[in-house]
Amino acid sequence: MAFQLGANVLAYATGLEPPRPRLTQADVVQDDTPVRIKRGYLKVAQLIHGGDWQPAPKAMLHLMSEVRKVGLDVVLRPEKVSPAGETVLDYRFLYMHGRSPFEEDAGRLKNLAFNLKTGGTLLADACCGSKAFDQSFRRFMEALWAEDNKKRDEAQKLKSVPIPPDDELFSKELNGEAIREVRRREGRSGGGVDPEFRTTPPALEGIKYNGRWVVIYSRYDLGCALEKHQSPDCLGHDYDSAVRLGRAAVLYALKR
Repeated sequence: MAFQLGANVLAYATGLEPPRPRLTQADVVQDDTPVRIKRGYLKVAQLIHGGDWQPAPKAMLHLMSEVRKVGLDVVLRPEKVSPAGETVLDYRFLYMHGRSPFEEDAGRLKNLAFNLKTGGTLLADACCGSKAFDQSFRRFMEALWAEDNKKRDEAQKLKSVPIPPDDELFSKELNGEAIREVRRREGRSGGGVDPEFRTTPPALEGIKYNGRWVVIYSRYDLGCALEKHQSPDCLGHDYDSAVRLGRAAVLYALKR
């Protein structure tokens, strides 16, 4: 029993990932944001909501560090912004993450809806594949687009749909190399989480407005993966896959 307990602790701590070779250097992301941000730099806003809105506080710091490697001028640390406030209008790329359920008043979301309809992009994901956050986020989207959908027939309503594998978001033209496969942990048919990462096509959803994805959503975790968390009970991507998908969302937002 002692050996089994010890093995379980090691499996949980490492996420069943083999250790790196000795003397392997670990990249440590340092926030080098200047006191005065240069004009034209991309700065991300992370949306505050009624749940645990920042379970992976360094997720965007790591993603922006990876985005910088492809030659983009970015501010590493995101700004914390309320979806109901006027400052949400100042950002073209927004991020949303969480694990617990939350609620937002539809009447307070007009600024966020206006931002997305006029060029903004929201990337969101459920922390470790949380069903509670997933359900809340889908209700949040219904509230966000409620006014617009009143004016549309059923076929034209703004709602979440799977993003096709041949979409521009995953294309070689956008990313330098097409995103055809990612690695992620999924749920088992009988319950629980498959401890192994599986190679599988990307499974992002999105909401389109005037031919552009204004919301890009993953019910599988990205944020914790970007912090290199190794928990084997987390429904989500490995670090490299999270970077590729997150970076694709940033590049798409800038191009569009």
